[in-house]
Amino acid sequence: MRLIPLIMCLLVTPVVAEDKVHRLAITGDTLIVDNTTIRLKDTECPPFTTDEGRAAKLLVTAMLRAPLVECAYVDGPDGNVGDCIYRTTKLAQRARSMVDELRKRNLCQPRTSL
Repeated sequence: MRLIPLIMCLLVTPVVAEDKVHRLAITGDTLIVDNTTIRLKDTECPPFTTDEGRAAKLLVTAMLRAPLVECAYVDGPDGNVGDCIYRTTKLAQRARSMVDELRKRNLCQPRTSL
């Protein structure tokens, strides 16, 4: 009889999920991961006011929703610059670079230095 209240308590108590990292795409080449703004390295996307810019942001948003996302960046004179890799499933063997995926789809181009 003592097990019944314990079982009921376990069934009613919500399962605590893992702490989720806050991820948000600002534009196609700028994102926020865990309150850190990161500009994708050597990548320039069209402005958000264009169809191509909105498509780039939509793709980055989808990549940020992947189950496994890891970002690496360095603090430069223009802020944090780096890249994020993601895996489409937890079992995926190959990680994909956000910079590479944006360029493969011709949504963003390499940044030109003046």
